[in-house]
Amino acid sequence: MKKLLLLACALLIFPFITHAGPSIIGVLEQPQCAKEKKLSVRVLFVKDSTVWKALDDAAVANKLNLVSLKWTVAFDGRNLGSLKITDASPSAPPINAWYYKRDKLFEVPTGQKIPTVKNDSESFMGWCNVPEYRPLVLVSEPNFVDPEKWKSFMPAPYYKQKLYVPLKLVIGRFKAVRCVNVPEYHMVPFDFQPDDLVFYKSFRSAAGRELVSIGLDPKKINCDGPPEPEWSGNWFIVDGDKLEFLGNQMEMVDAGDYDKDGRSELLFWHSGYNIDGYILIYNGLKQKTEYLWGYH
Repeated sequence: MKKLLLLACALLIFPFITHAGPSIIGVLEQPQCAKEKKLSVRVLFVKDSTVWKALDDAAVANKLNLVSLKWTVAFDGRNLGSLKITDASPSAPPINAWYYKRDKLFEVPTGQKIPTVKNDSESFMGWCNVPEYRPLVLVSEPNFVDPEKWKSFMPAPYYKQKLYVPLKLVIGRFKAVRCVNVPEYHMVPFDFQPDDLVFYKSFRSAAGRELVSIGLDPKKINCDGPPEPEWSGNWFIVDGDKLEFLGNQMEMVDAGDYDKDGRSELLFWHSGYNIDGYILIYNGLKQKTEYLWGYH
């Protein structure tokens, strides 16, 4: 009888100790084009069953009590601390199609220690500027470990030859252009070769899977103004002899198992002409969801 009572108590208690709210990801960042460069919080994605969805709509986001959460600040598989946030504009009316995606920011109340990591590499350039501090992932649950252990590495020179044809297919044979006869800036197709390629920051998992970012050498563009997408880093998944294009105009923010399913999710910063935002790659690099906004 005593065992039955203990079992009944365990069954009653079990749901309460295992149930948690939905997994939500945000970032602690210096927002692009903001008048003040203070650190703010942008809430990005929520796990809905087996998929991650962008929280870029007020109707969806308002169903979640985001300000009641204690957010974990994650970086490189480590817990950098925790934060509470406040909503300074809970009922602000949208003023344009991008309002919620671009302008909906949460504040960090004073009196808290705010973790920061200096952006010494001057990465994460956006539409307006390079942030002084790199973006850091915020997680609604203390899920910060990176079980796949993604670490930066420098690809060997032969990767230029290995990725030359795949990159040519992605960019297109005559899509890349550069300027000649400076300062007239006459644009001509650039029939680039492997020696015209450079590596950007690349990553390798503990299992040997690789994410290689490669692109055209920006010193050879010779054009004024912002570079075209073809001149950005182009990301490829390299898994032995298997190659797959992942995307371009991206920089990895961090990797971590934010929903505690045993696999790492990868968060990227994305910036292009009149567009900024974040991209989440998950499910073994097979699926992605985007949180992007424009400026005009």
